[in-house]
Amino acid sequence: MLFTLAAGLFLHADALNAAAPTMGINLTNDRLFADAMRGARPNWDSPTHYGDGTGVVGLDGWPAADASIMLWEGVGNNDGNYFIQFNGKAKLGASFGYASFSNQMWDPASNTTTAWMTVTSNGVQNFSLVFTNTQRTASSAVGTGVTNVKVMRPLTEGSTTALAATEMFTDQAENLVSKFKLIRFMDLTGTNGNTQTAWTDRMLPSTRKQSPLAWEHVVRLCNDTNCDAYINIPERASDDYITKLAQLFKYGSDGVNPYTSPQANPVYPPLASGRKIYIENSNEVWNGRFGQFNDNLNAVKADIAANNAEYAILNFDNLPMTGPDASGNYLNQYPLCWRRIAKRLADISNLWRGVWGDGAMMTTIRPIFEFQYANAQNTAVDGMDIMDRYYDNGDNIAHVAVPRPVSYYFWGAGGATYFGAGDNNATTIDGIFASGVPYSSFATTIAGETIWPKAYGLQAIAYEGGWSVQQSGGNGYSNPAGSPACESKYDPRAKQAEIDAQNIFNQCGGDVNVFYASSGVRTWIWGMTDNIFTLASPLYDAIDALNASTQAAPTVGAAVPATGISSGNTTGQFTGRRNFFIRATADGLYNVTANIAGPTTVKVYVDGRCMGTRSLTSTGTIAPVACGLTAGLHTVSFRNVSTYTSAFTSFAVNSGAAGLTIQYEAEDLVIPSETSPAWRIFSDPAASAGYATVLDATAPGDFMTLLVPNVAATVYRIKLGIKEFSSRGISQMSIGRADNFAGTAANVGAPFDEYLNGISFTEIDLGTWSPGTTSDKWFQFKITGKDAASAGYSAAFDYIKLIPQ
Repeated sequence: MLFTLAAGLFLHADALNAAAPTMGINLTNDRLFADAMRGARPNWDSPTHYGDGTGVVGLDGWPAADASIMLWEGVGNNDGNYFIQFNGKAKLGASFGYASFSNQMWDPASNTTTAWMTVTSNGVQNFSLVFTNTQRTASSAVGTGVTNVKVMRPLTEGSTTALAATEMFTDQAENLVSKFKLIRFMDLTGTNGNTQTAWTDRMLPSTRKQSPLAWEHVVRLCNDTNCDAYINIPERASDDYITKLAQLFKYGSDGVNPYTSPQANPVYPPLASGRKIYIENSNEVWNGRFGQFNDNLNAVKADIAANNAEYAILNFDNLPMTGPDASGNYLNQYPLCWRRIAKRLADISNLWRGVWGDGAMMTTIRPIFEFQYANAQNTAVDGMDIMDRYYDNGDNIAHVAVPRPVSYYFWGAGGATYFGAGDNNATTIDGIFASGVPYSSFATTIAGETIWPKAYGLQAIAYEGGWSVQQSGGNGYSNPAGSPACESKYDPRAKQAEIDAQNIFNQCGGDVNVFYASSGVRTWIWGMTDNIFTLASPLYDAIDALNASTQAAPTVGAAVPATGISSGNTTGQFTGRRNFFIRATADGLYNVTANIAGPTTVKVYVDGRCMGTRSLTSTGTIAPVACGLTAGLHTVSFRNVSTYTSAFTSFAVNSGAAGLTIQYEAEDLVIPSETSPAWRIFSDPAASAGYATVLDATAPGDFMTLLVPNVAATVYRIKLGIKEFSSRGISQMSIGRADNFAGTAANVGAPFDEYLNGISFTEIDLGTWSPGTTSDKWFQFKITGKDAASAGYSAAFDYIKLIPQ
């Protein structure tokens, strides 16, 4: 029989339909590595007692005597021809008689043995490879072991062709992930219960048994498949660990430490240009089944007991914190735990910003805050609360010197999108589908999740989700073999159920849906197939159909203009923040009002951005707040920042903004990567909202860009708040569409000089401007020169006013 070796042949994720939904996959370690040794048990066994872990191992990690190793256990579909390669000599054998060996040869020049192994059974097996009569070198005694063993898998099940020894991953794994735009590595990197703290605790890429997966191999799989990376930072990881991880993704590594600058020939390359990195703080830190829950809880308890600076941040609003009780618990410890999850992600975001720079944040680097399904335990409320109220001074209290919106720290947020049937316990498969899959209130649940990220100006990303039909009383996360609950996901109707669930997610404003999980045994409720060699399962058929489709448009929220909107979120006392979806029926200018019983002061937000503050001395309607909206989905939010507990009755979004001014605080606006050199936010009580933004320009040509969202097509008079000073330069403003600035930018107004032999906040009039389309706009300010008396070229901006004419 002719045996051959081949390089892998697989698809690439960048070939996916750009108009299709953005979907990701939680990848499991099912035939991931081309070399079966990388997935084998970590310990070597004796040559006669398979799985006993008593093999004699040298300092290099390879056997120093005759030995065996369990290549796989409890899995099937392993038949085919394997190419074996190792240094030294040995007689090869296999447990349980599942394999035969042929064409074994030893090359004395390289001390390398090669052979072919044919596995004949495709059943579920425990399989050990046995090495006897071993010699490490030609001059070694018999029984001294072998080194550098590779067992290259068949190209596909039953194939006579094996993958070449240079290949890292199987075609099956790479073809699977190529159906998705991003890969979540939560399981593969051992996130749950991960105790890695220092960088030296991590898995090295040279280690044979890759469990957890080394970060270098995470990068390689994404580079090989052109998928984006979704990574989970270990809960205990130190700031140094996190910084080094950011460097590894940016510059690559030498196999031990990351590089700190670009390298011509890195041993392990960095993530390829154009790939994105989604970053989550561990996984389900709110889930008491995982070690990271206790790590987080213990950290909070320690902060409470120490009454330290960390505790002052977590309990910024002075929640009652009595205790500890006899069990060591404190009153209100859990709201602080959920706040700490968000705070730690903000810390992680800042550390990655320090390595990658401002320009990469929220474009290449995408920190994401994931809360519990449907805001259970208030994990969404408490996490978002600290980010808005503390980090952005959203409650009108100056907690931080430099407030930042949530979108400065986080790209996205969300929960899970698992769905079951109306009756998971139906006695027939027909009964399961007849009860409704997904269950009837699935859309309500998903809208209750997506409102949180959208209301704070973030993208809605689900970290896990998909088919989850589980019979009551099942064994853990499995269904009884052959039961309707078990077999329903292999029924052809499961395809449409998965499509419907994805469409509902998008209709509720969802942006990125990450499915769980790529594969698993047939009885496991979450595996999308039980055979990685054939992806023609109903759930993968659904992914293929969705990839060939156009993403479903949002349908959630009240269509506006409209009055008397309540959306079921206006009952009870008006404290904190109320968030609502709306759908603009057309591009244009709108104004927002609200009916509130009782005196109040309320901040009005549109798509997470504060558009104005309004006050009432008694029951009534707040003065309108102007905004521009593109046709489609948006959010409107109201935060009570007064000391009064009022009642929120309804709100309205009306067309037009005659006589109103739309004001954008410069410090609240996103600054895209197209900015050079450094910029910063500074506090000053004379600024309109207490803060302004300065460009530390040093020469003509330096510039800063501010992204102004949802600018409606009409005629505006533009006024600009600036801070004049003795080191200011002369600036020219230009405006263009955010999606095509170079092709649409035009100068607006004359160059303006901010130089003053003194200090003054002032407002300048830059004339009128008429955008042709409703869209996000870039307002760019470029230094053209300076007054002869000025000491520098810097520029400072307080706000932008757009006044519809």
